[in-house]
Amino acid sequence: MSAVMIIDHSQLPPCPPPGSGVNRWLLPAAHHLRHLGVPEFDAAHILRNRMTRPEKGQEIDRAIRRAYDNKPNDGNDGADVRSAMQVRTTGRLNPRFQTSDHQAIQKVVGSGFIYLDLRAISPISFGLRADTRGVIEALFQEDALICCSRATNWGTETKLISEFGDELDRFSFIVPQTMTKREGTTRDNPPKKGPRTLDNTGPWRFFVYESDFLSLDNQAAVIYKLASIRPLALVVFSGSKSVHAYFYVGALSKRELLEFQCLAIRLGGCTGPLNRCQLVRMPGGFNHSTKRTQEVLYFNPSVTL
Repeated sequence: MSAVMIIDHSQLPPCPPPGSGVNRWLLPAAHHLRHLGVPEFDAAHILRNRMTRPEKGQEIDRAIRRAYDNKPNDGNDGADVRSAMQVRTTGRLNPRFQTSDHQAIQKVVGSGFIYLDLRAISPISFGLRADTRGVIEALFQEDALICCSRATNWGTETKLISEFGDELDRFSFIVPQTMTKREGTTRDNPPKKGPRTLDNTGPWRFFVYESDFLSLDNQAAVIYKLASIRPLALVVFSGSKSVHAYFYVGALSKRELLEFQCLAIRLGGCTGPLNRCQLVRMPGGFNHSTKRTQEVLYFNPSVTL
């Protein structure tokens, strides 16, 4: 992928001058070091050396504890959703029957993790413009058949990644699963043919969390908590008021997927992405309504390997 930079220890964001937010810098810096695999003791030493003023109280130790006690899942530990997060579901195991649990949400957002921290912990970093084709190729691992759309109701195409060429960043949306054929049959009466239907959408690869009512900072806190349960591959800014977080679910059983989806809805998630062929934001794409780039905030394709 072009224009991709692996974040290393030397690129830790600089500490601001005294009186300009040193304490606020500590937590994202600690998250950054944890994600690089730096041990807690060494991370504390690095932060002390980087600070532009003397430490006040136990602020470094507090930042280290908050960053290292809530680790994103790398896809290898098989954490059980119900034991990892004590959020009760309502009714049978059907995510469409769930409602937001505001008490649980408040507990999660109290962690202090915020929107800007997503960049700080990202294994791969981009500037404003991501390499959209490179990101998509990494997420799908091959020249997959994918469905992209310029808007929710027009400009939808299903083609091989290579057939889109370098024009993927002109699209606003993508279906986060591999497509099985170029056209499918809708469930309308009478049935119709189209490029985006459940009939031509493959099995679950990614489940996407988004929220219509949480602030960007609160969405980030929920995403970070969910990432301690299931592998987080990508987070994309919508270009407006939300972020779309792609969780890799391709290796889950049906029950594990339903449990995770129930949890996501209880933590403020929208029900739209429960539709396997739902359109979600294209990484590095263009929001035609707000005229803004859909920035990639977090990218970790290794969780899909």
